[in-house]
Amino acid sequence: MKKSIKKLLSSLVPAIMLLSLFTGCEPNGPLPDYNSIIENASFQKSAKNDDFEYSVYDTYVEITKYIGSSTDVSIPSEIENLPVYVIGGFGSTNSNESLITSVTIPYGVGIISENAFAYCKRLESVSMPNSVVKIESGAFALCSRLDSITLGNNLKTIEDNAFLSCSSLKEIKIPDSVTQVGVYAFANCHQLGSVEIGKGITKIDQHTFQECSSILKITIPENVTEIGLDAFASTNLQSITIKGMDVEMRSCGLSSRTNTIVYGYENSTAQAFCERNNMVFKPI
Repeated sequence: MKKSIKKLLSSLVPAIMLLSLFTGCEPNGPLPDYNSIIENASFQKSAKNDDFEYSVYDTYVEITKYIGSSTDVSIPSEIENLPVYVIGGFGSTNSNESLITSVTIPYGVGIISENAFAYCKRLESVSMPNSVVKIESGAFALCSRLDSITLGNNLKTIEDNAFLSCSSLKEIKIPDSVTQVGVYAFANCHQLGSVEIGKGITKIDQHTFQECSSILKITIPENVTEIGLDAFASTNLQSITIKGMDVEMRSCGLSSRTNTIVYGYENSTAQAFCERNNMVFKPI
């Protein structure tokens, strides 16, 4: 009885998502447990149509390669009557330069796989739904024309190098739902000038914003308890506001040579860091 109820509920989720396409809005119900579904899925076959190569599992489809000719790509929400949960294979290779300029990802896609859009040097815009929970390593690395992207409010993980060298990216707002941002996630994004860090982040990892030379000021919210090695190395930070009292700050790329003013609370670890490194500290 329990098994049949569980099966019924799991079959309802794709149906609700499909209904949302016709109503023009995203559903408010719970998202599928993508990790559990993928872990327990059974591979059925590899297949392709005019636009995509894909892997079919018993409960979902994973797009593994884009083979279409359109530069404006709309990813389908389902293939062979199964929901598309994972997407990848849109990036350039040594033998095939991606000509994609825009991508629309439908509600229901939960995971953007490793290197999914890497080296898409003509990609300018991405429409990302609130169903995406994970952006894997290098997913948008070296998309040099990508100037903006809105991250969904159910996103939990941004893995290493996810937006590495997106040199046209100007701003990023990390939603409160995100709990992990990997190393070099936004490194070498030279035009990135506006960064908003959400309430779910506790650690700014190593090299996260290294060589983001347009960041002039940033606020580190009180939920952050650690700033990793060279997190802000080779930036032009004029000021950084650290709202936590006990933030572990290693060699995070700030020193007396950077002329960065650190704002924080008196008797905080931020003040102690400034005293050790002969930096200007101003209380808030």
